[in-house]
Amino acid sequence: MGDGQLKFACTNETRSCRCDSGFLRDLNTQSCVPSALCKTCPPGQALLACGKICEGTCQDPHEPKICQTIRCLLPGCGCDLNNSMVRDNSTGTCIKISQCPHVE
Repeated sequence: MGDGQLKFACTNETRSCRCDSGFLRDLNTQSCVPSALCKTCPPGQALLACGKICEGTCQDPHEPKICQTIRCLLPGCGCDLNNSMVRDNSTGTCIKISQCPHVE
């Protein structure tokens, strides 16, 4: 963010109104902001309502049950479980579930 611009956690999901072309919805304020100001996640990750708190791991490749009941205020990037990506705790990276080391 060297340009001094604030980065927003954004989504292209629509609940009612759509943002104009080139804009995405800020998850915190629900207003439309220029997509260039939105935070992007690294490959294999997606913007999650609770960030890393609600991602799966090689040891437990499912969304933690607590994520169904908590209300998160700070979205962040986490392993994209919808695309079979989980956190490998030994390396700290997101990998495909099929690439997880055998867990005893």
